[in-house]
Amino acid sequence: MVTSLRPAAASQTSYDTTTLAGKLASVNNTPGLLITLSGFLQQEADMSDQNTNPTPNTAITPAHVLNSTFDGTTVQSPDVTVNQDTAAATQNEPTIAVDPNNANRIVAGSNDYITRTWSCMINGTPCSALGDAYSGSYYSNDGGQTWCCIATDPQHLGTLIPGVERLTGGIYDAGGDSNVFFDNHGNVYFTGLGFDRTQAPNTVTLSKGTFDTSGNLHWGPPTFIGQTKSPSTLNDKPWSTSDNNPTSPFYGRIYVSWTRFIFNPSNGATNNHQ
Repeated sequence: MVTSLRPAAASQTSYDTTTLAGKLASVNNTPGLLITLSGFLQQEADMSDQNTNPTPNTAITPAHVLNSTFDGTTVQSPDVTVNQDTAAATQNEPTIAVDPNNANRIVAGSNDYITRTWSCMINGTPCSALGDAYSGSYYSNDGGQTWCCIATDPQHLGTLIPGVERLTGGIYDAGGDSNVFFDNHGNVYFTGLGFDRTQAPNTVTLSKGTFDTSGNLHWGPPTFIGQTKSPSTLNDKPWSTSDNNPTSPFYGRIYVSWTRFIFNPSNGATNNHQ
């Protein structure tokens, strides 16, 4: 990880950096700091979606799926729909990778809000109320003509990345900010974030996916990188790749980079970023 430090000007304002909203306010109010949180974390810092639901036991049910800005409600050939849910869950910030050994095999990642549409219940609370942005993925074995799969509940995750967010068996409220890439052996990797919106814990995540002989994608458990519970640290903007040059002395090595924001533990002011 390359480090670049920029001292923050003295601040008389205090920020609650246990929350994403407090961290965002600190960063945005730091004079001379030329970067801010990723668009994804800025969106997640907005807590307006946590307002009281007038129908708390009902998942969202839009009238139609808005897939195209050109025709409004449908996708016309040669375009195809990658996300397979039919309840109009939001997916954004897509990333895509092609297997270097099989041009017909494609994996896409996104911030996936499909859990907000789940109708299941956990201890009397609807899954849709527990859901948030999750680490989503889809795959195609025919050059992008058809895609798999859909996640419907915690026991049927489809190709949601397992083990990061709570409804997938993980420990974080939310996740995403995805990046996907292949190595030269046909393995695919997903890099993203895991975090709580109103509490301090956050991490960078790395998951490895493999394809079986039938072409089905299976994700393994995540590796947490830079995991922290400190309100003074925020991991953001992960990116990753592998060295696929067979002549390289580092052939097969995986590289993960990210931005780490450091906050003053006394008043929450942004000290620097790395």
